[in-house]
Order: sequence, then structure tokens, then C-alpha cells
Amino acid sequence: MTTIAAVRKDGIAAIAADGQVSQGGTVVPGTMRAGPSKIHAVANGYVGVSGSVAHHSVLRSLWYRHPELFNLESTDAVFETFRAIQPILRDDYFVETSEDDDDQEYESNQMSGLIISPAGIFSFFSYREISEYNRFWAAGSGTEYALGAMDALYEREMDAQSVATLGVTSAAKFDQRSGLPVESFTVRLND
Repeated sequence: MTTIAAVRKDGIAAIAADGQVSQGGTVVPGTMRAGPSKIHAVANGYVGVSGSVAHHSVLRSLWYRHPELFNLESTDAVFETFRAIQPILRDDYFVETSEDDDDQEYESNQMSGLIISPAGIFSFFSYREISEYNRFWAAGSGTEYALGAMDALYEREMDAQSVATLGVTSAAKFDQRSGLPVESFTVRLND
């Protein structure tokens, strides 16, 4: 899995992710991987994806083939982005949209993660649930550890990138499905 954290503070949005992946039952430490990154430059921001390593190749391919579909300027714009790419994910990338839940209300895209852009920080989940956060949030297997660390650090004299990086670092220490090193990026917020 992974841990991704995003922080909004003092006019900057930061996103950070761990570097570990797994291949079946084998853990691949981030120090042994050449790529792909879990954070991708998309439109005017960054998208961090948790879950299958294949999601990263799919997201990069979608961005290169259909950049006009990606708008990260608001909660509604992010929702419309994921709505627009859903049929492409299903038809061109063969994403398995069914899940074990018989009461599934919507077709899944199997992706979740975080976004930062000049408009703020947003989370997305497999049924296109989009949320915006005014301080920080985390996604992935180490979410609880990252949230706890960021909550303890947010009011201290540190910038957004440091808080996000330390949130993921804490998760990597306690979550067996996350591991160092941590990668991070920032954007200046519009407000």
C-alpha cells in the first residue's frame, strides 16, 4: 500500500509519499526502486495515488493522452475530472470496476489518493468521492499514523512540506506497508 499526506499552511500546499511498494508478498524498499513515483505532476498540481503500482502507469498515460480532461481547480472540477476519465479507465485501461460488495452503488475506479493544486488540497476515493481540506489530510495504509503526527506538528513553527514529510515518516515507522524514503512537492496556493 502506501502513505500519502497533504498539508495546507502559510500559502503553500505540500504533498508527500513514502517510497516502498510490494510485489505480491515481497516488499520492495524505496531505496531499491527507480520508479515510478507515487506522486505525479498533473495539470497545475500533483496527484498522489495509493494502491496498485499499475495505477501510476495508468495515471501518467491518461495525463499524456488526455490532458484536457484534468482540472484540479475545485472539488467540483476534480469530481468532473474523475467522472470524465471513468469510461476511459474501464474501456481503454481495463480497470476491473466490480467489487465484492453486492450493494455497490457506483462503478469503482479502484483508485484513491490526494491532490494538491493552487486551489487547495483534495482527497479522492474509488467511487469519485472528492473532499477538500483546509489544514491537512492523509491517505493509504498509514493514514492514522500520518494524521496523528501532522495533528501534533501542525501548530509548530514548521512549513507545510516539513509537516507532510514528517507525517509520512511517522507512518513509515509504524505501518508495515509504508517505508522510507519520503518524496515531497509543493505549490503556492491562490489565496
